[in-house]
Amino acid sequence: MSGRVAFLAHCLLNPLAKIQGASANETLSKKVLKTLMENRCGIIQLTCPELLHGGLARWGQTRDQYSSVFFRKHCQGLAEVIADGKTFGGIRRYHLH
Repeated sequence: MSGRVAFLAHCLLNPLAKIQGASANETLSKKVLKTLMENRCGIIQLTCPELLHGGLARWGQTRDQYSSVFFRKHCQGLAEVIADGKTFGGIRRYHLH
């Protein structure tokens, strides 16, 4: 492994993990995975921030609609959980394996 790690929401890895009725972009998921594998980059799969924020019954929103204080605070909280080392036994420990 290259020592690099990508943190990706599961909705980027699984094109079917979208809101009901949305089209699945399998091409994007394949490109992302191919690029990471070619560069020997590790992957840590995260939960979808939109799913955690809006639930399964959420409706589609635009980028501008997600650009709110509430959603940004939600995403910041998710990032802090990962950065504090409690997730995955600590990011530094991940590199040891």
